[in-house]
This record gives sequence, structure tokens and C-alpha cells, in this order.
Amino acid sequence: MRYTPIDEAAFTRQRALSEPLLEPWEYVDQALRADFATRSFTEAGRLAAEISLAADAADHHPDIDVRYPGVVRVVITTHATGGVTEHDVRLAATITQLAASLATTSEPAPGA
Repeated sequence: MRYTPIDEAAFTRQRALSEPLLEPWEYVDQALRADFATRSFTEAGRLAAEISLAADAADHHPDIDVRYPGVVRVVITTHATGGVTEHDVRLAATITQLAASLATTSEPAPGA
């Protein structure tokens, strides 16, 4: 697969200009990161499962952490390039849509 790299400045422009689905995402340490708050730990697990299904379908697998009391942290990077690519941006938008469909809210990623 051919990957198109995205640097932090390009991601920030893309997010600000045209992609509301990228709003929860921050560019941190050569990766995209977002936290999604759910109403319970069980709902956080449900969101993580939905993300894993979408990731399998895209053949692109993020790091997913389920945190008490109900936060899902997602970190996406293209390991083959050691940074962020358009592939990551597309998966981030898909994950935001999944989170919205489960009535979660996004939180700023700490330290971003």
C-alpha cells in the first residue's frame, strides 16, 4: 500500500478548514490521539469493540485504551512510515462517526 504522509501543520489545516470529524483529534508524537467519554465502562468497551471492527475493515489498527470510568483513548499512526498518513486521517474520521453514533462525547487529549 502507498501511504501519503501528513505532517502536523497539514493535519491542523485539514482539521480547521474542512473536517469537523477531525475536531476531537490531536497530532501528538507522530500520531493522532483522541479521548471519547462514554456514560459507563460497559459503553466504553462497546465503543472499543466497534472501533476494532472498523479497524479490521480498514486493515489499519490503532491503539485503543479503555479507561475507568468510561473513557476510550485512541492513538493512530502508520507504523510502516513512523508517522501520520492519510490512512490515519480517514480512520480517525470513521472513529469519530462511530463515537457520535453511540452518543459519546470527545474530550481534549491530555498533554496535547
